[in-house]
Amino acid sequence: MSGTSKETFLARVAAALGEGRQVARRLPCDPALVERVGTDQDLLELFENRAVAVGIEVVRVTNESTGEFLIAHLQKADVSCVSLSDDPLLGDEIRGGLAAAGIEVIGDASEAWADRLYDEVGVGVTVATAGVAATGSIACVSSSQEARALSLVPPRHIALLPSDRIVADLQDLWRSRGPLALRPLPSCVTLVTGPSKTADIEGVLINGVHGPGVVTVFLIVGEEGR
Repeated sequence: MSGTSKETFLARVAAALGEGRQVARRLPCDPALVERVGTDQDLLELFENRAVAVGIEVVRVTNESTGEFLIAHLQKADVSCVSLSDDPLLGDEIRGGLAAAGIEVIGDASEAWADRLYDEVGVGVTVATAGVAATGSIACVSSSQEARALSLVPPRHIALLPSDRIVADLQDLWRSRGPLALRPLPSCVTLVTGPSKTADIEGVLINGVHGPGVVTVFLIVGEEGR
């Protein structure tokens, strides 16, 4: 799952050109033009509504019930083979429950993982780095734990999203203290806003041609539902 970070890549290019790194000048920005979510809005409710509006299925779960809901969801979809990220939220208890339910779990350490990902895996299960309330999007960041292909290749994508990772908008996503303020930057950030979509010249919309046709977010909340 490893990848070359942006900082490492740019450093190599600069070294090859014999030039030092230049810091881009930050342009002024009027918050009123880019921030569309009011401070009084409920981010969890807004995210859920916007996500459903773009075709994402949202299921509220708790930490304790995540595994149970995941197994039931996969069985309902008649899925027998999945690939999971290595995030601690998808730990041994969930993996053991899947195995006990007869659902095979494969990872990128297995032989011919890429071939099986295309041919056999019915669902890629990831843990989202953040959710964006304004657009109903989830941010999937590639890392040693998260393979970018998991959210792009299988016909179905399930993302776990703890509710405290929801931010108001894309500005908050990239702020200096936001969830994507990573140093060095990841090699890939995928913003998922609903299922994969395409349309022909007549404007007929079709889901799932270039990626997952079904996207489900397991929104992990506390016992009080928040």
